[in-house]
Amino acid sequence: MPVFYRRLFVARASQMPRLLLLGSLIGGAVPALGAPVDGLRSGFLAPPQSAKPQTWWHWMNGNISKAGITADLEAMKRIGLGGATIVNVDGGIPEGPVEFMSAQWREDFKFAVQEADRLGLKLTVANCAGWSSSGGPWNTPANGMQRLTSSETRVAGGTAFDAVLAQPQTTLNYYRDIAVLAFKAPATRPEPSLSSTPGKLEIKRASYQSPVATAAVDVTERLRDMIKRGQTSVGATSGDMGGDPAPGEVKELILDFVLDGKPGTLTIEEWGRLIFPTSEKQLAEARKQEKNPMNLTFVRPPAPTDARPKEAIPLDGVVDLTAKMGAEGRLRWDVPAGEWVVVRMGYTATGTENHPAPAAGRGLECDKMSKSALDTHWNGFMGKVLSDVGPLAGKALDSALIDSYEVGNQDWTPGFQLEFRKRRGYDPIKYLPTFTGQVVGSPETTERFLWDMRRTVADLFAENYYGHFAQLCRQNGLQNVTEPYFGPYESMQSGATADVVMGEFWAGSQGNPTIKLAASIAHSYGKSVVGAESFTATAEAGRWQNDPYSLKTLGDLMFSQGLNRYIFHRYAMQPWTNRAPGMTMGEYGFHFERTLTWWQQGKSWIDYIAHCQFLLQQGRAVADVAYFTGESSPVQMRIGKPALPAGYDYDAVNADVLLHGATVKNGRLTLASGASYAALVLPPADSNLTPPLLQKLRDLVLAGATVVGPRPLRSPSLTGFPNSDVRVKQLADEMWGKSDGVRVLENSCGKGRVVWGKSLANVFAAQKLKPDFQYNGASGETKLASIHRLAGEADIYFVSNQRQLFDAAECSFRVSGKIPELWHPESGVIEPAAMWSSANGLTKVRLDFEPAGSTFVIFRKPSGGTTAADHIVAGTSSIASVGFKQPQLVVQRAVYAASDGAGSADVTAKVAGMVKGNQLAVQVGSGVLGGDPARMHVKELRVDYTLDGVAGHASTRENGTLTIPAIASVGAPRQWEPIVAKNGAPAVKLWTNGNVQLRTAGGKTLRASAANVPAPQKVTGAWSLSFPPNWGAPPSVQLADLISWSDHTAPGVRYFSGTATYQKQITISAERLRAGRELWLDLGAVKNFAEVSLNGKALGVLWKPPFRVNVTQAAKAGANQLTVKVTNLWPNRLIGDEQLPPDAEWNGSALKAWPQWLLDGKPSPTGRLTFTTWRFWNKDSQLLPSGLLGPVKLETAQIIAAK
Repeated sequence: MPVFYRRLFVARASQMPRLLLLGSLIGGAVPALGAPVDGLRSGFLAPPQSAKPQTWWHWMNGNISKAGITADLEAMKRIGLGGATIVNVDGGIPEGPVEFMSAQWREDFKFAVQEADRLGLKLTVANCAGWSSSGGPWNTPANGMQRLTSSETRVAGGTAFDAVLAQPQTTLNYYRDIAVLAFKAPATRPEPSLSSTPGKLEIKRASYQSPVATAAVDVTERLRDMIKRGQTSVGATSGDMGGDPAPGEVKELILDFVLDGKPGTLTIEEWGRLIFPTSEKQLAEARKQEKNPMNLTFVRPPAPTDARPKEAIPLDGVVDLTAKMGAEGRLRWDVPAGEWVVVRMGYTATGTENHPAPAAGRGLECDKMSKSALDTHWNGFMGKVLSDVGPLAGKALDSALIDSYEVGNQDWTPGFQLEFRKRRGYDPIKYLPTFTGQVVGSPETTERFLWDMRRTVADLFAENYYGHFAQLCRQNGLQNVTEPYFGPYESMQSGATADVVMGEFWAGSQGNPTIKLAASIAHSYGKSVVGAESFTATAEAGRWQNDPYSLKTLGDLMFSQGLNRYIFHRYAMQPWTNRAPGMTMGEYGFHFERTLTWWQQGKSWIDYIAHCQFLLQQGRAVADVAYFTGESSPVQMRIGKPALPAGYDYDAVNADVLLHGATVKNGRLTLASGASYAALVLPPADSNLTPPLLQKLRDLVLAGATVVGPRPLRSPSLTGFPNSDVRVKQLADEMWGKSDGVRVLENSCGKGRVVWGKSLANVFAAQKLKPDFQYNGASGETKLASIHRLAGEADIYFVSNQRQLFDAAECSFRVSGKIPELWHPESGVIEPAAMWSSANGLTKVRLDFEPAGSTFVIFRKPSGGTTAADHIVAGTSSIASVGFKQPQLVVQRAVYAASDGAGSADVTAKVAGMVKGNQLAVQVGSGVLGGDPARMHVKELRVDYTLDGVAGHASTRENGTLTIPAIASVGAPRQWEPIVAKNGAPAVKLWTNGNVQLRTAGGKTLRASAANVPAPQKVTGAWSLSFPPNWGAPPSVQLADLISWSDHTAPGVRYFSGTATYQKQITISAERLRAGRELWLDLGAVKNFAEVSLNGKALGVLWKPPFRVNVTQAAKAGANQLTVKVTNLWPNRLIGDEQLPPDAEWNGSALKAWPQWLLDGKPSPTGRLTFTTWRFWNKDSQLLPSGLLGPVKLETAQIIAAK
């Protein structure tokens, strides 16, 4: 059964009704190789629990009930989820009756684990309340995160100093001394902590772009405007930058600026955050040496590499006076001649708390560089809940989570001096004046010391926080789940400690680089599962307006980047069993709860995901490039230069996997995990490498590896200096030879080579390495995403159509000597590829795609009975393709204006520029539309347009999405296609009359023709539409024509949300049911789900275009009873309730307090039918198209043997 007409409702091939047409001729679902059922096949058809998607299960501010726990978990089980992660948050929700970690909370938690065990679900728990990171009221200031702090005292020489040194600034009345240091005051007084005048920052140029600037957007004026408005920071994200110049690619923000009269440049990786020095405090930080976490990058002048010697403090001029200070802080010292600065250096608590936690669970974050501090934190929460659940720990409760790191920097811990000395080989104490803004020794020496400090912090985070947490999990029979990013450390090093490493991606975006980061960690370290917070959303992108079809292309794109376990963000725990849509997690997240209108219908989507995830968890990923992230810290992931050519994939790798177990096999860099790469690419901006790492690279090159990148100039570390720089030069000379990246671009070294200045395309050409996956699309706009895995001898390729249109492509795979099969995750059907060819190490397969369709192409070695001459390699026909043209959309006028007339802006040009492919989708907001025409006033976007010359108007309030046209056409499928019969013989399916000619690999010409295929028949006439009781709609209405419910005159229909039932009697001629024919019902456009039955025979759930189903086995000649149940989304009913008086008090969009009628278990006193905890819609919001929109047609296909 070809992909165009694959039905999306069938969970497994064995559940599909058998089509008894043409006897032995029809057999497209039979495997091409005649192989017995194997592990790959059986796991695909019946995915194990490990392959099923999961969800985050947010327990909202103590609003918990046992009835809700049971109902939630049973609903998860019913639709096929594998488990859930419990995260306790407040989320702006009124407080509930169950205080975090109270006796009742612990009883409820234990009950949840027991219920999960009863249902066969797996639970994970976040290691503290809130989502970041590891904190609670049991952590004392001594056990919390620590930061350096200091005070300075100026002392005149030639005197006997006897005084109490000022205690440095402290937090939470906690302070411990580290050292007292003195040095002669520099001739030029440094600015950092003493400056009281903000510097002048001028943005000269700013570009948000792909790393090689193949796609870029100029954001210079945008950043200038932010600074003028007093904005203190901006994220390097497509949202903050006002658009995505390179969807699906990693991006960076490039700045040219002048600060304090000094020019500088800066690169901020995507999802980093840029701080503008717009205040005295921020300027002081900006003028310090760079030591901030990656996601808090300060605009600062270039490092003072031209500092004169007299401005630096000689290292031997730093005097350690620690022994001369008493416990009370009194220093007694005979001061030598000259003016001296005495620094009392110590550490204090950062005061950072976990968030966003319920009040009873809020407390200090534990010290991330101390195992004993983490032990205390573990015992404060995890130890107690594990004790409560007893033998279910490690069974139903099988994992613990550290979420994304969002609790700031830490630069000291008790014992740090010893750890530093052990790791770096020298004592850090005399270099600590650096943290007061001084230059010690020289600018270069200072930069090296700070590099060593950051590297030590990263090592301690990885070992004593992430690594020790993993050990504690394993000691208690748990897996460790981690999102290792946004912190002051090396993400890959910390993530390597996890059993399941995670990223995140947001609905309405084009992806997130944390997915590739998580996948790279898994691939490098041999982990089979890559998870992600999936489809999390802002209020604008969420608010119950998503369905599986709207999310599928993004989800498939994330699959192609290495993700293989969705963990939905989010499911808000529903404490009630009679309120809908019910609880939210404040304004955030993709709403995925049992109260969804389409919860049960969504099972088909869940089955699709499980089929995909099983295959994507098999074997190992195939990639050709390893981008080295460098040895510096903090670093998340650096890639992109030189650019990766189309058709190849990559991973990021760190120093750890290279130093430990990396070898060379068959000329490819091969890690201990089995991952292998044709080239290792060094970071272009990091020309410094340590001798041990560079020596390892030398050894790999001698063994045959290819390294691409610039010659390293020195070691970044003070360890072993200056001999370390001598060794770096020796190794670099051996590896790079005379290469300079300009005239000499390559050097042979042993069995390998080092390349500098060549593109990767040239590198691969020299290796004769062809692209792993390429495609030639039938349309000029075909866009496919793919990933390749190798499981034993099976090559597994996932290929997805990234457009919501029918499409086709000839796809080329770097595989030979194997037979391609198509494994369809939407249906569970496995079939042989009908048309393919193989030559020169490549196999080309013709693939047809439904809108947002996807398939797995799996190559396995041929079995008996299959020969190279049996299959079709090409085909032509006399049938003209069905033309498709999206109606032309022209924006005539667009105005962004206050609803009350307080101000407006003409945004015609900006909105017209957002039209892509004659479609417009705008997230209405001041950031997207270039400014706020009326601050503190509600605004809306109004657009006048023409669609193929027909005038129209649309408007949407801010934070909403304006879409034109509301329902876009998906085009038309191909009118014929080759298939493989049950006996392996070629056949053709024709949807219209015509002739088809096929050519086999053995050179034979085969023909098939049809002359009497019935034309499509439109289903016309009235429909009966019935509604469920108690949701505001009439029992039934009669429709003369199919229309959107939102256009109906009856308010109960117009505002209806839920499932309504269409019924109609249709007449089917015997001609359409002749032997050798298939009869299909095409529903046209549906918003949003359709459940079809014909003559009482259920035909499944359709959740994406084409809404078409094979009705051959259910149809009969003559009268047939057609029933179509259609389910839409929540917004229309929520908007309908906004027409009624309020039944609760609101603080903006947030619920102020629980209304008494809700607490009393009564219905709304104002007649509202819904209840929810966040107000996303208002009475003037635009209703969403809903219902069966058609046109409905009967279509017939003829199956012809090719002879």
